[in-house]
Amino acid sequence: MNGIKWLAAVSILAGGLLSTSAQEATPDDAKALLHKLTGFYRSLEAVSVKSELVVSMGEPGKEKVIQSLQQRVRLKRPGRYAIETTGVGNFLSTPSVYLDGGKATVLVDEKQGLQTEGVTTVPALFRNLDLGYNEAALGNVILDQNLALTFLNKLLFPEFGEGWEEDLKEMKLAGEEKLGEQDAYRLVLSTETQQFGESAKMDLIIWVQKGDQPFLLAIEPDMSQLFPEEEGQPKMNLAMMNRWSEWDVSPTFQGADFAVPELGDGMKLHSNVEEMMHAQTAEANPSLTLTGKPAEEFEFPLIGGGQAKLSDWKGKVVVLGFWAAMLGDESGYLGVLQEVHQKLKERGVQLFAVNLGDTSEVAEAYLKKGKWSVPVALDLQQSAMTSYKVRSIPQTVVVGKTGEVMQVHVGTDEAFEEELIAEITRLVDDKQGAPAAPK
Repeated sequence: MNGIKWLAAVSILAGGLLSTSAQEATPDDAKALLHKLTGFYRSLEAVSVKSELVVSMGEPGKEKVIQSLQQRVRLKRPGRYAIETTGVGNFLSTPSVYLDGGKATVLVDEKQGLQTEGVTTVPALFRNLDLGYNEAALGNVILDQNLALTFLNKLLFPEFGEGWEEDLKEMKLAGEEKLGEQDAYRLVLSTETQQFGESAKMDLIIWVQKGDQPFLLAIEPDMSQLFPEEEGQPKMNLAMMNRWSEWDVSPTFQGADFAVPELGDGMKLHSNVEEMMHAQTAEANPSLTLTGKPAEEFEFPLIGGGQAKLSDWKGKVVVLGFWAAMLGDESGYLGVLQEVHQKLKERGVQLFAVNLGDTSEVAEAYLKKGKWSVPVALDLQQSAMTSYKVRSIPQTVVVGKTGEVMQVHVGTDEAFEEELIAEITRLVDDKQGAPAAPK
């Protein structure tokens, strides 16, 4: 993937950036503006704001909107909070959230949600283990995917923003601009993150309304340095822009503003994330319906050269392991695939570790760090997420000699490697029988 180019700015802000001040700004100016923002938002007892996010992805000139949503955020300190979300796309997890009377409800989608009691503040909501907080990640895996909301929370709550300025590698006031009809400052905050053990820079570009009330107007994260351009690979652009509007710092709220809406008959509220994920895997993962059906054809480039094409292996058992670098360093999934490959390749079994969306550079760095050697196919367009109904990773699909999907595994457990080798061995020995029940 080439350097990320934030194209949503074109559609959202077309004609909006009219002029930039030539006045020189210093880091102290940026720091003063950041302090003004922090002081202003932490002084607010209540606030209501509308947020609009557009995410686009694709080859240059062929980008398609993959997520478009609107959110209404309401806050009444200390313990009344609501995020009402509407829109399309699931690139980012953007649930609706309701907190009132100590009860917290997170509506992840139309069928799954979380609900727990004893939550009295917004920071306690975001840091609740049952609601998705992950101590290792120092964030909430469900609620913290929208960087715009995460940044706003850092301004609103000392619990989120404590010490965060020290983590910034650079801050600068990049100028004054016209954003739509608003006079705005453009603030750039640079931080450092880790990408497979290597330091990488990430910028947040923030537009702030000029005046006594420094309302946030827009934000775009620039992660281009995390995904350097790679020669010989199709260029891909990712565009992301969030705009805020309709700020009200003296709102008059009604009880219904924080109330959970009437839920449909298909909605299931779980008491914790683990319970919800088990339900999603066992009941809602569409890939589990693939067994017994013809495996979809694919053709992906292989790391190291060549192509991976399913029809080239007709009459053989083929194992597809869907993964991405987001599995993290602690995942041993590729190690399992490597063992399966080494033990069964001499029996004609073909295995492909199909990477979903990472560049070859990112995938190779992941392989190198884990010291894994396994055939890796690059699904740069993430087409398998549709054809093989991949909704969570890792996912393993076993295709029999007839070209039918014989088994689907979503996730792994301690017995996974042993079971997978036994399943494949039966297929190689022509003892496949009927397609197995999904796992």
